[in-house]
Amino acid sequence: MTITFTNIYKENILDGLKKIISTEFNKMPIYNDVPFINRGGSMFLNIIISDDNEEESFTQGKLRKIDVNIRLYMALNGLQEHNKNKSILNRYAERIRSLIEQNSNYTSSDTKRWINGSVSSIEYDPDVETTEESYLVCDLLCEFMTFQTFIVEE
Repeated sequence: MTITFTNIYKENILDGLKKIISTEFNKMPIYNDVPFINRGGSMFLNIIISDDNEEESFTQGKLRKIDVNIRLYMALNGLQEHNKNKSILNRYAERIRSLIEQNSNYTSSDTKRWINGSVSSIEYDPDVETTEESYLVCDLLCEFMTFQTFIVEE
């Protein structure tokens, strides 16, 4: 008897977030880099998992709460003082929050991917690494509930 592995984070959370966000912002690159990699570009996202907690266990699976950090980067090009105006960053962050809240219960391919998706907070002045200092950075801290089904093959 074997249990089939499924990458719950990638299939249920990351792929859905990429689809929702890229539908709205089709030219904005979305990465999944740990640690940060400076890929250039004027604006891009980096989505990383920050926590994964088992909320409840069942015979056929587990209910998991997955916390995700969506980090929005905007390059400080040209007149840096002008670009430090965070209104552009705020507009993108609020739109991403709205997209997640509109899709708080997300289904794709007739499969429920997550429930109760939300942005719990937005931080406009997060700590940054030295490699991130050429960007304005904004963190969206998100929570998603997802169900991991055990597929047992005999």
